[in-house]
Amino acid sequence: MPATPDLLIQSATLLWPESGETRVADVLIQGGEIAQIGTDLAAEDVEPFDAEGLTVSPGWVDLHVHLREPGQEHKETIQTGTRAAAASGFTDVACMPNTDPPLDTREGVEFVREQAEGQPVAVHPIGCVSKGRDGHELAEMGALAEGGAVAFSDDGAPVYDAALMRRALEYSRMVGAPVVNHMEARALSKNGHMHEGEVSARLGLGGIPALADDVMIARDVRLAEATGGHLHVAHLSTKGGVEAVRRAKARGLNVTAEVCTHHLALTDRAVEDTAFSTHTKMHPPLRGPEHVEALKNGLASRWRRRSRSSPPPRARCWGSPPRASRKESRRISRSSTPRRAGPFPKATSTRRARTRPSWGRSWWAVPWGSTIEGDS
Repeated sequence: MPATPDLLIQSATLLWPESGETRVADVLIQGGEIAQIGTDLAAEDVEPFDAEGLTVSPGWVDLHVHLREPGQEHKETIQTGTRAAAASGFTDVACMPNTDPPLDTREGVEFVREQAEGQPVAVHPIGCVSKGRDGHELAEMGALAEGGAVAFSDDGAPVYDAALMRRALEYSRMVGAPVVNHMEARALSKNGHMHEGEVSARLGLGGIPALADDVMIARDVRLAEATGGHLHVAHLSTKGGVEAVRRAKARGLNVTAEVCTHHLALTDRAVEDTAFSTHTKMHPPLRGPEHVEALKNGLASRWRRRSRSSPPPRARCWGSPPRASRKESRRISRSSTPRRAGPFPKATSTRRARTRPSWGRSWWAVPWGSTIEGDS
């Protein structure tokens, strides 16, 4: 990575996430380090940068990104993904293993680490839970951890086999890295296109019940309790899930969770309001207002340590609108979500807070800017 140039950032709003303190000050960067923080700073031969109205914070960490390399470079690469992350104020990202081939071997994990050398942000690979992400045979989690995997996930594919998940959590305890599960009981969600509720009934679209997430979360919390492993709930979206994680943490279980910003900012009404825009279709789906409120309350009460940014770019398809003819019902619209969509606040970071993401003590910034999560 190229050396950080000497820079004098003037009149910036400095943010300390742990205390919530903010103040306007200057920041002097020399030799890639923060040399001084104060007011009316001056330095010879250092370029000034007027940051009035901008925010300076510790580097952000995204625990759930899709860099798509190897095998899906037409969607994203490690280079383009890390450059986008750096431009948005992130200094560390953890990338999911749903690549082609999946990151289910030590060699695959080491490949990602090698490709990430010299990039503007640190990349922390997440290895697979099962070989090929097919949910049948446990991946060699010990070897993956030795190769640099910081967590394990079959992201996009739920670990459906309870025995396999139990064994994965046992290895999680031994290697000291979490299992990140995509919480979806597909027997309940397979015919759904959006959140099951009043809006889906009115639009005539098949619904995905909140129960599809809740039953999987309940199972995995119980397995985490039995094994002592670290369970991380990916993209939490339901009120029931919030309560399940809250109860688990109250009992002292090693359970953490993340929530996507779109699940905080939007409800299932967005599907109707945008006339079936494919930008509003995702898994898990945008939920009803009561679920959004529960997520916000959970975040505000600081029991959940992390939020994640936006969904990965991919083609999305809606089912047909109601009362469509048989011929019309065959038609679906396709679109790709914009990369890094959303009004991210501008941020400047000059150094990484740590060499690898901490799943128990991480700083995180919600992109809409009002809430910063730290240690409780």
